[in-house]
Amino acid sequence: ILTAVKADPSRVMEYITRLDNYDAPDIANIAITNQLFEEAFAIFKKFDVNTSAVQVLIEHVKNLDRAYEFAERCNDPTVWSELARAQLASGAVKDSIDSFIKADDPSAYLDVIEAARTNDATRTWSGTSRWPGRRPGRRSS
Repeated sequence: ILTAVKADPSRVMEYITRLDNYDAPDIANIAITNQLFEEAFAIFKKFDVNTSAVQVLIEHVKNLDRAYEFAERCNDPTVWSELARAQLASGAVKDSIDSFIKADDPSAYLDVIEAARTNDATRTWSGTSRWPGRRPGRRSS
């Protein structure tokens, strides 16, 4: 696989799908270094390193729609959390809230509230009532 990365990058995906006995994280990181992002994603996905796989889609492929589809397929809370943070950073506040809820991750609730305020997204506030970190008895503004 390493030889193909350097000599013939078009064959890397074939080797990834055919071979199983290799150090997946190291090979995937080498693929990222050589801008073979789809190959890196395929390696992480094949070996169920889901958080790293979604990070490749978010940071390198820069496709939140594919990241969302991947999160739905694997339904891993850490993947949903990574996606939620990326959605929040891109300004997709409502989508971010939905992803944080699926992750059951209330850790960024202050960031979500601030983003909703700065985006003046009054529709967004209705989604915060389902927020996992919301304390019972408190109303959303």
